Amino acid sequence: MPPTTILITSASGNIGRELIPLLLTTTTATLVLPTSSSTRLRSTLELAPEGEASSSSSSNNNDRIITPEGSISDPLWLEEITRTHNVSSIFLNVGGQDELFTTIGALESFARAPSVEHVTYLSAAGDFTSPDGVRESMARWGGCANVVVKLAVEARLAHGWNGGNAGTAAGFKWSVVGPTLFFENDVRTPEILVGEGFMPEPLGEKGVSRVSCADVARVVARCIDDGGERLAGRKVNVGSLRRFTGREIENLWTASLGREVIMWKGDEDGLRAYEKHWEEIIGGVAGRAVGRDLSCMARGWVQAGFGLSEDEYRFCRAVLGKETDDYEAWVAEAGRKLREEKVGGQ
Repeated sequence: MPPTTILITSASGNIGRELIPLLLTTTTATLVLPTSSSTRLRSTLELAPEGEASSSSSSNNNDRIITPEGSISDPLWLEEITRTHNVSSIFLNVGGQDELFTTIGALESFARAPSVEHVTYLSAAGDFTSPDGVRESMARWGGCANVVVKLAVEARLAHGWNGGNAGTAAGFKWSVVGPTLFFENDVRTPEILVGEGFMPEPLGEKGVSRVSCADVARVVARCIDDGGERLAGRKVNVGSLRRFTGREIENLWTASLGREVIMWKGDEDGLRAYEKHWEEIIGGVAGRAVGRDLSCMARGWVQAGFGLSEDEYRFCRAVLGKETDDYEAWVAEAGRKLREEKVGGQ
């Protein structure tokens, strides 16, 4: 049966902002969006205050959206709102330095809420559960807590509670979505990209798969609609089959912006500078921790590349019902918009 109430974490993020209108269009479910600030979230999503009607076309389903205030890091509160709103399906997307505590606590809360039937967890592309996959992933990403946490969570889903029988955990079924590198990462600092012709992220020359947040949202929506039937206990890795080298990405952006674009170097000096860059931006011990973590992740891209096998892409395409979005076309259009907006003084 289609879910009647769907809880979505990180609703204001890039994936959430793609997923929410998609679910409002393709389902009749009520959406529960936990947030630290209902006012800020509703403004971001262009929604009227809760309980009020809106004339905005983007807010016609305002009565189907609930925005309880609290922290998803609080497992008791999360269990409470899951029970109160009789939530049946969940999209769990967590980031940050408390990702492991928050995610495991959230899963335990969902396991204790009898209404929950299915959880879709956002991970990262890769085989994080088979013995060979774990060995390969730890060899590549072992120094990066941002990735290692996802191995731990997938192991919890696959082997926890009741041993992962038929993709279930304490009564609920689960599916995992593993994206590659988002298109949108390229424009996180548009003023630097356009104004200085610099991409402040080292991707190297081994090649990386790219994926749009829209495609990730589409796969999440498919998993929610499936409800853990065909996709119970399955992971859908999402991204392009083609792997783009740093030089190819530089060339695409150079053509799109009409000016030379250079990517952060992926050699040893470049990776050390990348670590120092994040240390200085964030500052203190937290900056050192984040800098080390991100430089370890970048080292994985640079030394081994990042992408999907042909079998993984075939499965992704089957779930999506189409080819993944075209990264080259996206860069061309994104560059055109940046030029029109005169970002970076151009």
